[in-house]
Amino acid sequence: MTYLLRAAAFLALFHFLYEFAIAPAIRLRLQYSLFALRDELRRMRFEMRGCCHDRHFCYLQDSLNVVIALAGMFDIALIARTRRLQAHDPEFRTRCESRSRIMDDCTLDTARSIGPEPRSSRQNCYS
Repeated sequence: MTYLLRAAAFLALFHFLYEFAIAPAIRLRLQYSLFALRDELRRMRFEMRGCCHDRHFCYLQDSLNVVIALAGMFDIALIARTRRLQAHDPEFRTRCESRSRIMDDCTLDTARSIGPEPRSSRQNCYS
């Protein structure tokens, strides 16, 4: 019984440290790197006018903005729900694939490196 209480106390302490110290630091670092990517995208768009179609630029910028805004909400449960939804909902899967196809005809390597991987190298939208 003592070991069980010690293990529960240790897990509670670890959970507290993770949720209030480690996870926010990781999220903040992720947000800063996403801000840098978005700034690079905007700089590229400004310096190389006409290099990237509006739909490519809007897709990348919108995607980065959504991830920045929702970074604090990402967790294992959300990923699992999204994978389950993608597996069982054909409409969601179709929307996901059509959005991921937007970058397929982009010829600028820098923009392609910011966006999703080519469809041939990924299993589904969320892997």
